Amino acid sequence: MTIVPGDAGPHAVPSRPVPSPAADTPAGSAARHPSAVGGRLDTYLDGVVAALHDRGVRTGAPERTDAADRLVGSVVLDCSAVRTAGPRVPPVGGAVGPGQPTPVAAVWDEQEGWSVRLDDGSGPRHLRPDLLPDAGVVADFVVGLALGRCRGADHPVGPPVPGRPHLRLVR
Repeated sequence: MTIVPGDAGPHAVPSRPVPSPAADTPAGSAARHPSAVGGRLDTYLDGVVAALHDRGVRTGAPERTDAADRLVGSVVLDCSAVRTAGPRVPPVGGAVGPGQPTPVAAVWDEQEGWSVRLDDGSGPRHLRPDLLPDAGVVADFVVGLALGRCRGADHPVGPPVPGRPHLRLVR
């Protein structure tokens, strides 16, 4: 997966080369094409699903919007068999029960980052501060919500800022 730092300003030194719109090479155009951006999102969502499965969270197949528009990806969740660690640890089972809101869907938005919808209708819980965190961080957040160990933020991360990783190569 190609994730590059966003524009960090005129004095920043990028850790990896970032194609500029002025240097529109065939390879740069291909990397910015919606199918390439969508492919990077598919790979990222697949990694999140794998990390969720490692923690005992059952999921539906990840879905995403058309990459020509605002990118949004979502995963339906079933947290009835979550684990607190890796795949060899037995499920915690009874920790997710009556009275505890249960995560039902995880949604990633390129402008707002990750949010998790709960079954109690209380509104989405947001994972902060990163717009594009590692897959394991997302899975740990979902499990933390399912077990009542974290609450998440009331507000989304917000649009990408200079230096924050994002899926599109050029803004």
